[in-house]
Amino acid sequence: MKSPRIILIALSIGFATVNSSAQVTLSGTAYSQDFDSLGSGLPSGWTVYTNATSTTFGTGTTIVSATTSWATGGSSAGSDFRNVSSDNITYTTTGATQAANTDRALGWRSISGSAADTRDGAAMVSISNTSGFENFSLSVDLFTISLTGGSQTYDLEYRVGSSGAFTQIGSTITTPDASAGEYSNQTTITANPVTLSAMNDQSESVYFRLRGTKTAGTSNLDIIAIDNFALSFSATAVPEPSSFAAMAGLAMLGFAASRRRRREQFSATSA
Repeated sequence: MKSPRIILIALSIGFATVNSSAQVTLSGTAYSQDFDSLGSGLPSGWTVYTNATSTTFGTGTTIVSATTSWATGGSSAGSDFRNVSSDNITYTTTGATQAANTDRALGWRSISGSAADTRDGAAMVSISNTSGFENFSLSVDLFTISLTGGSQTYDLEYRVGSSGAFTQIGSTITTPDASAGEYSNQTTITANPVTLSAMNDQSESVYFRLRGTKTAGTSNLDIIAIDNFALSFSATAVPEPSSFAAMAGLAMLGFAASRRRRREQFSATSA
């Protein structure tokens, strides 16, 4: 979709600190985050980073908690992650209209030459454990708005446990190139229980994140934003009493057969 350059407006900047100790504790059958409360800082369990790699979280940083235009550039450490309007409004809208929109998203725009050029950063949610839960499904909305001639690649990833490589979910996301005309796009990435089977009934922490995977380059980047993160699951199945009885019966039969074989072996060696 074609659109003229989004108007840049001056905004007061407020910063929210990183809360790396908080994690999401699962309950019921679903967890979701719409980021509409970003004005008060990052939601519990969510953190943002610079210098992330395929195996490490990176260095914790901050977000701009004040409403910020899609087109606003970074100017100081931590200002590349920000509280932006969701894309449920027209892409040609003014910054003032964006600020008034109550539907928010976690935005990320890396600006070359800023104190924190976070093209290799990440936005992540930490889940304390998945003990007692299985059949996980994921849906998350990502949207980009082209503001520059520079492009970037991002991967949605997850990992079980505190070490090792993250596993990519879905295809790599590439932001559009404004040199071909300013436009925007939105995509929903999903994952089914087969893809996320490694999450089932885990006593370790589980992490989901969006990570910038193209670290080279000096150009300013387009904005990318995360919205409507939704994870659904069910309680781990508990065998019915009849199943326990059947298993107990099989165990007794196995025990009896084993004793009979030992008696037969003893009789044969004594003969």
